[in-house]
Amino acid sequence: MEWILPEQLDIPLVDWIYKTRGIDVNNKKFFSPSNQDLYSPLLLHDVYKVADVLKEFIGTERKIYIHGDFDVDGITATSIMWQFLYKDLGLKAMPYIPSRFTEGYGLSEDSINNILEAGAELIITVDCGVKDIALINKYSSKVQFIITDHHTLLSKDIEMEGARTSGEFLISDKAKAVCHPRLGDYPFTELCGAAVSWKVCNAVNEILNLGIDTHKYLDLAAIGTVCDIMPLIDENRIILQLGLEKLRNTKNVGLRALFELLNIQTREIDTYHLGFVVGPRINATGRLEDAMDAVRLLTTANPEFARQMSSKLDILNSERQLLTQKYIELADEQIKNQSGDKLYFVYGDDWPEGIIGLIAGKLTEKYHRPVIVGSLKENRIKASARSIEEFHIANNLSKHSTLLLTHGGHAQAAGLSLQIDNLESLVKVLKENAEHELTNVNLTRKLRIDAIANLEDVSLDNYNKISALSPFGMANKKPLLAFLNIIPDKIKVFGKENNHIKLIFTHEGKELEGLVFSNITYISSIDFSRPIDVAGSIEKNEWNGKISTFIKIDDIRQSV
Repeated sequence: MEWILPEQLDIPLVDWIYKTRGIDVNNKKFFSPSNQDLYSPLLLHDVYKVADVLKEFIGTERKIYIHGDFDVDGITATSIMWQFLYKDLGLKAMPYIPSRFTEGYGLSEDSINNILEAGAELIITVDCGVKDIALINKYSSKVQFIITDHHTLLSKDIEMEGARTSGEFLISDKAKAVCHPRLGDYPFTELCGAAVSWKVCNAVNEILNLGIDTHKYLDLAAIGTVCDIMPLIDENRIILQLGLEKLRNTKNVGLRALFELLNIQTREIDTYHLGFVVGPRINATGRLEDAMDAVRLLTTANPEFARQMSSKLDILNSERQLLTQKYIELADEQIKNQSGDKLYFVYGDDWPEGIIGLIAGKLTEKYHRPVIVGSLKENRIKASARSIEEFHIANNLSKHSTLLLTHGGHAQAAGLSLQIDNLESLVKVLKENAEHELTNVNLTRKLRIDAIANLEDVSLDNYNKISALSPFGMANKKPLLAFLNIIPDKIKVFGKENNHIKLIFTHEGKELEGLVFSNITYISSIDFSRPIDVAGSIEKNEWNGKISTFIKIDDIRQSV
């Protein structure tokens, strides 16, 4: 673990944190945003065209299908759009999530044909579709398309039939509308699929003067934003803050059932619960079975059905955890033969496609380098890739698209498929790319310290001021503090399995606790009789009416 310490000015801790993050304490929009602080949905590309198309369907029996994706973002995006069209507008709309196992990610020949067989006259994509120009061109004579997405756009330098340029990008000329935050003049480009879906609903509501309360769907937009690991800055921060308020008082029957099952106190809901408790259970449906079950949970009005579906999601998530651990161990065996490489590519016969992305993420975190994990079936490999910030995985896959059947994604996460005959060539060029781009990169996990603190900084006042910067997540992480050259007076092991450690420091006659949870194996190398450095955050504890603060420790090293 490499610690990266700041060159800190001699100013109070909180002042330094606010200064480095560019936060003005008087910025009301940052600390207490309102609906009025959101950007106008009318600025989103092609939303007037969306309204024009939907207006033709109002009051008719013509069928609309919302084509989503099987991850949390796609599921919440689908749930928002379907409820708006079906419950609010009264349109004959149906949600559709493709099967990860038989149809794969995004629009496909299979998914479009299935929807056509159901009699659809309009397909609205959410969280997918922006790159599927050839498919839209092929089927545009049979069904209308509206595309809403946030994934990587195609470059205008590509020549493709049925396409047109929009700024620097290539989009479908056959789709009735293409809504994407990087197109046109929208002020913020980092919206997730659920947020784009929600903004489109807002725009249609406003253009057609429908008077619908679309802000009731902010809870779902917030879940999508956190679980798709979007940067929590600018409008995303506002969507999340307003969405958390909705979640703490949500009227969503399915979410309430899930919170009750998981014993989540609604008043305490934050990004942790969305990303690490709720999100994995929503994801588990598409990973192991049918993602439509999650849509059914998030859109039901039946409390008993919601309880049953919540229980099913929880059981599936437990199965997913066991499978993930099993295949991580198998992947690790292959990685032993790639020692010294700057990119790892592992695969196995019929590995569960629903968890290969999780495996890739865990291994990337462990080895701090790009990892691609694939599943081989019938001479074809489907794979998921996760990467580090120094290696743009989606762009690197695009460079070798001739070796791939499909590919797409973001800077640090992508999906791909290829014929087994192309595997050796693809692995060779990707490893060469990684070797070149990561030549001078230290491939060890980096711990970026926000500020250097002293034990006297661990106070309730500082905790409150730092917490005011929440919600924390991507691009707005909880400030990580370093406490240097300190020596604990006492050390205690605790927990049912004796897997937690409590360090007790004495400062100005008072005891201060530092807690290490479930990660104590490395501590055997630390000599606690000598000065240590501790990296962690200031946290609050409430017990028997008393409030105290402590250090939640992320890492410990021997002082230099």
